Amino acid sequence: ERITANIEQFSGNISENMTGENMQSIIRSATASLENVKVLTGQLNEKLEAVNVTKFNEQIAAIMDSGNRLLEELNDSSGEVEQTLQQFSTVLSNLNELIEDLKRDPGALLRGRKDTPVNFESK
Repeated sequence: ERITANIEQFSGNISENMTGENMQSIIRSATASLENVKVLTGQLNEKLEAVNVTKFNEQIAAIMDSGNRLLEELNDSSGEVEQTLQQFSTVLSNLNELIEDLKRDPGALLRGRKDTPVNFESK
């Protein structure tokens, strides 16, 4: 709108200071250009109104909130994950020990582990 007003003022100033066929042609051309600018401005305003910026911002905020909640949940459960990994590591160590024992003595699978006898005699 400000551009339109400036063009109209410019057009008016030119028509006051100049005369003749050439000037009339320039004024008609400027008027036609001004009408085109008005049409384009109207179309642009319609397009901008169609874009719901507020809704877009609300959706982005909701996505960010969801991401923050997910990060908080992951942070809260990190202790549980660490404990589970430690237990898993212990199971793997015991499994490796069993495999090594069976490599040394495959018959132990049938007989079981030989426990070292307990000495009840006191010294």
